[in-house]
Amino acid sequence: MSIWKYADRWQAPSREIAVTMGEGQTPLIRSTQLGPELGLKNLWFKYEGGNPTGSYKDRFAAAAVTHLRQDEKQLCLGTSSGNTGAAVAAYCARAGIACYLAIVEGAPDGKLRQMRAYGAHLYRVKDFGKSPEVNNAVMTGLRELAQELDAGFEVSAFALSPRGMAGVKTIGYEIAEALADGALKSQDPDALTTGVRIALSRTIYEQINGLAPELEVLSLEPRLEQMLQDAVRGKQQSMGLEPGLAEQMLQQINEGVIQMENQGKPAVLLVASTIRLSLIHI
Repeated sequence: MSIWKYADRWQAPSREIAVTMGEGQTPLIRSTQLGPELGLKNLWFKYEGGNPTGSYKDRFAAAAVTHLRQDEKQLCLGTSSGNTGAAVAAYCARAGIACYLAIVEGAPDGKLRQMRAYGAHLYRVKDFGKSPEVNNAVMTGLRELAQELDAGFEVSAFALSPRGMAGVKTIGYEIAEALADGALKSQDPDALTTGVRIALSRTIYEQINGLAPELEVLSLEPRLEQMLQDAVRGKQQSMGLEPGLAEQMLQQINEGVIQMENQGKPAVLLVASTIRLSLIHI
């Protein structure tokens, strides 16, 4: 298995040209020491060290280099402070694409040896990663050089390499799938779901609204939302609201949902995390 299991969710090229080494599908491991020490009974670790070059950046590299293959690029330029360079170098080697990397000052020697072992050409730049002026000059120069040479330019940032970073989203899909499959059902599902929602925010958004830049949502009147938060803090799971007020609130929410659905829009109620779980049980 690999990140191509979710190919339709991150606009992947054809599986036939995939540059893959089995990245992804890494284990989700429950903490047995740190979690209890911190009072967190549902602390889990997604072990990305199990990827081919030892980091989650393999997801990025697999997606980015596959797109380079689709575009018939023969050369890849990029930057790195360690993990990205190792991943891009390995996947470029897999694809037969020459790889040239500008390296930040202070990059660990172990990672540099790893990049060289994969055949990458490295250029360590003085003050790169430390000086904003040098950073800007390096990034601008590499972009211009990539255009001149018809080369790929891959940097692990959504603003610079959205196609590659799309592969990283598969971490969220894997966690969401683990929850949906009930793999963690022996634990408190509400607590675990709350803990991962921020990490899954981009994934959740795209599942609801695709790649559209804006999402219209429903929200509660601020005074009412504050009342709900106060009730939750005072009575744990019980909302502590007068029946008439709760009924009126639910009716208004339902009307808003119907209105948005009639307009062909996804119905999303945006509330504070402190009251989200309690609203589900009203």
